Amino acid sequence: MAAKKTITRRWLLYGFSFIAVFLLVAAVTLMVLLRSFYYQSAQDVLSGRANLFGRSVSSSLQQTQDFSREAARLVESFDSKEQMELQVLSADGWILASSTGFVPASGEAAEEFRRARGTDDGRAVQTTHNSNGEHIMALTATVTAADGTVIGALRYVVTLRLIDRQLILIAALVGIIVLIILLFTALSGLYFIRSIVHPVEEIGRAARRIAKGDYAYRVEKHSRDEIGDLCDTINYMATEIERAERLKNEFISSVSHELRTPLTAIRGWSETLQQTPDDPETVRCGMQIITDETERLSGMVEELLDFSRMQSGKLTLHFETVDVAAIVRETVLLFRERAENKGIHLQFVGKDALPPISGDADRLRQVFINVLDNAIKYSDSGDTVRVDYAAVGKTVQVVIGDTGNGISAADLPQVKMKFYKANNTRPGSGIGLAVADEIIEGHGGTLDIYSKEGFGTSVIITLPTEQKEQA
Repeated sequence: MAAKKTITRRWLLYGFSFIAVFLLVAAVTLMVLLRSFYYQSAQDVLSGRANLFGRSVSSSLQQTQDFSREAARLVESFDSKEQMELQVLSADGWILASSTGFVPASGEAAEEFRRARGTDDGRAVQTTHNSNGEHIMALTATVTAADGTVIGALRYVVTLRLIDRQLILIAALVGIIVLIILLFTALSGLYFIRSIVHPVEEIGRAARRIAKGDYAYRVEKHSRDEIGDLCDTINYMATEIERAERLKNEFISSVSHELRTPLTAIRGWSETLQQTPDDPETVRCGMQIITDETERLSGMVEELLDFSRMQSGKLTLHFETVDVAAIVRETVLLFRERAENKGIHLQFVGKDALPPISGDADRLRQVFINVLDNAIKYSDSGDTVRVDYAAVGKTVQVVIGDTGNGISAADLPQVKMKFYKANNTRPGSGIGLAVADEIIEGHGGTLDIYSKEGFGTSVIITLPTEQKEQA
């Protein structure tokens, strides 16, 4: 299996390596430039001295008939013996005399002499090692007679030992600086990467734990930057997943209870009817209960199917011209008996006609039934449920309000969310309002809920009267 490429490894491979190569190239370039500068300075010194001394002795050397006899006098009169060495060369390139008093082997100057004779200015510079192994720089300048014939040469030699020693010290200093920079870069880079890698690893562990169902796990936030924002996002995600999981479990429990209640009634009355088949009143009452509970089960199953279609995006609407007022009146008549049985006053206010809208009549009826059912469900005996509608501008508004329990400020923003139930003591699956909101949104309208705990709830459904293309 291939080795895992961590961020640290990639940084060392690409970032740090690039910095190291850059510094190495910069250090080498600096040393080359310094070496060229120092050597050029030494060459300039030799050239300057050659110009100065050469002019002073040029006329006397040109007039002499024996250049070799003048060699000793030349080196004796040389006044820069402490800085450099002066060697006098014959016309054949042999060293006749030296300002040091010791005549070195002539072979080390012969090649320079030949090169100097071949140049236009009669000079040649060479960096080499002498017979003693010492690193030197030598400048050879030819001397010509009056007729232009080369009669000899003056060779100026300076040691490069001090320059080389200085270059070595500078190279060592540059090397130390480069190492310090690389060390600082490595430490600061690793620290920076660790400040990223460790939180990322912790976030990864948190994501894996959350994926395995540990929704209570949270990532500890260490900084207020992008990594901190990511930690907040992961924690928010975990909170939302935990909440969704809790709502889902409550939904399953609620639906199970809601399904169990009518099934228990159906089963109980089925057994009763089997035991008392000859009692007409019992049979009539039992069959009515079975029919009612079956319709209740059918409605719950249809609601679940609608929710499933909504989640998968398959909740379709079939648009046609709809009379909203007629649908609202039918819904109120449907619930009037139920409200009276609970001692709730169902008040229907709307009387005027409404402009027709383009919508799905069955789905709108489902919305009004769901909202009115909730109003009665969360109201107690003596409360009032009020239904009203009106044309407002280019919209139709249906208002269903009650004086029931109301919704707390904490629950109000979430009541339209799937699975959410503000009051678990009341029957219901917690998905009715989510489906209703989806249907109204599909009509281009809004479903707004206003409530205050202990004072009741008002639901305002707004639908546009402008014609909508049929789906």
